[in-house]
Amino acid sequence: MLKEYKLRGSPQIVRNEFDCKQFLVPSHDGEAVPLNVYFKKGLQLNRKNRTLLEGYGAYGLNLN
Repeated sequence: MLKEYKLRGSPQIVRNEFDCKQFLVPSHDGEAVPLNVYFKKGLQLNRKNRTLLEGYGAYGLNLN
């Protein structure tokens, strides 16, 4: 179920409060594709936290 969230005001992002990890995940044809996960420092990556997933396709496909 998708839910729409509206931001109020002007959110400020402090870059040094976040971290990034890169994982290689298999695509539908078995090719390893890099996946970057950005998260707030201290957050456990245990599949129990909500997330916002945004995809990007290369080679002529993009986000609109």
